[in-house]
Amino acid sequence: MLVGLGPSHRWQNKALTMKTMLPIFILALLAGAGCETLPGHVGVTTAKLDGERQVHVDPGWLHAGGLKISTIKLGGFWSDRRPDEFVLEAVVLGVDNIEGLKIGIDGRVSEFKQAGGFTAYEYKPGYYEQFGSYAGHSESARRFVVPLDFVRAMVAGKKVIVRVSLSRGYLEGEFAFDQITFARPGFRKALAKLGPPS
Repeated sequence: MLVGLGPSHRWQNKALTMKTMLPIFILALLAGAGCETLPGHVGVTTAKLDGERQVHVDPGWLHAGGLKISTIKLGGFWSDRRPDEFVLEAVVLGVDNIEGLKIGIDGRVSEFKQAGGFTAYEYKPGYYEQFGSYAGHSESARRFVVPLDFVRAMVAGKKVIVRVSLSRGYLEGEFAFDQITFARPGFRKALAKLGPPS
């Protein structure tokens, strides 16, 4: 219940809709859990060995539509060793073999092949804190190489749908969604660190 708001004002204020409250709630949970980075966080590293510069985006959520809970995240990285490419990392909750990636930008669909290797699996342990306990869960992840210009088109697109093909079907999510913890804001920040297209 929202304190200090009478019944007539409770849902009339647009600032208090589920669409705006959900990311704030997620942010509060992550902050309370002591998470170092949020989904969609962008970092830049330079290797001491050979000076390779990488810009990486921690996987951020894709929008599932309505009040559904998303089970797909998208992140990746860029390297100055291959400046015209970007490696996307598709992540799904649970254990499943990720077999393919399709992305539709404003109705134009492109399909990408895996960047070698197998689906990686990781268990994220649960934790307890003052607001409650959170169950551990497994994640599956796989990488796909795409042209850098394609990522620029994803960020600029109005309707961008990502489909992750699994051994038992597929999952879809919307990339073109700009709330915190979602994927597109992180990709936008990463592209800003690369500078304008040459």
